[in-house]
Amino acid sequence: MSEIEFVGLFFLVVIPVIASIIALVKTFTTPMIELNTTMVELKESIKSLHSDMSRQDQRLDIHGDRIDSLEHAVTEHGVRISHLEGKVREWLNAEDPMRFWRR
Repeated sequence: MSEIEFVGLFFLVVIPVIASIIALVKTFTTPMIELNTTMVELKESIKSLHSDMSRQDQRLDIHGDRIDSLEHAVTEHGVRISHLEGKVREWLNAEDPMRFWRR
């Protein structure tokens, strides 16, 4: 085998082997890079959702406090109405209904 034949066979074997190795590395690294990019985007989405949920929790707490205060006001209003209804019943059942106006 001459030197030229050896060099020709060497390149005939080495170039496809190197190309195969490059293709194999590219086959594995491309999906890994895409997966990494997708994971980064997912992390950012989760951070955004977390901040949105925190803001909504704060708003819900404020609205809950407002509802509690309104419930308290409605309860007090109900007590006042009951008291007034009792006075009206007394007035309607009294022998002299006008005596309440003369006080």
